[in-house]
Amino acid sequence: MSDRNDRFKELRLSLGKSQREIGDAIGLSNSGISSIESNQRSVTEKHIKLLVAAFNVNETWLRTGEGEMFIKTQAYDLAEIASRYHLDDMDRRMLTAYLELPADARAVIKDYIHSVASTPLDATSTDDRAALHKALDAELDAEKVGQMSEAFTDGNLKEKSS
Repeated sequence: MSDRNDRFKELRLSLGKSQREIGDAIGLSNSGISSIESNQRSVTEKHIKLLVAAFNVNETWLRTGEGEMFIKTQAYDLAEIASRYHLDDMDRRMLTAYLELPADARAVIKDYIHSVASTPLDATSTDDRAALHKALDAELDAEKVGQMSEAFTDGNLKEKSS
């Protein structure tokens, strides 16, 4: 009895759940959970089935200790990633939706993200930079002869930089 009960407690602690939370999931009171964890009560077939269904527990592990504690599924893997990277609900929904897309649709999204990620947010295009350099050069040349150039008027700058 104690090995299965020990795994029951190990599972609860691994899930980070209180006795009350586990009890709510499988229909037991706090004292019922406490009795199992202190080897005063056995883990029943009903408890095993409910734990497996509620928490994606590997039934073989719970019964015998063999194998991994949890059955790895896409949902479990996503929960693990969400926890590790502190993802909110919207992040998880976006990842799930992306993973469920056909490969060609994912390729379109990857191309878009690549184009956005490879362009610094504050960078201006090469054409804009060239126009600004040309205007600056014209202004510096005009200063040399003591006159104001039209190259650096507000209208020209706004046109060149937009």
